[in-house]
Amino acid sequence: MRSSSPVAANMPSEVGEAIRDDPGVSDVRVNLVWSPPWTPERMTEEARLELGML
Repeated sequence: MRSSSPVAANMPSEVGEAIRDDPGVSDVRVNLVWSPPWTPERMTEEARLELGML
């Protein structure tokens, strides 16, 4: 499923990098699951304002 989330492209690598910083972690695989499917309507008004979506 393809998402229109503004962070979907960057989130897996950013989460992976943050987890790899943990001393006991050697391998990270991040899977995004959009259930229920993400839509801009799920964002708060503050988040949409911050991203210039209002």
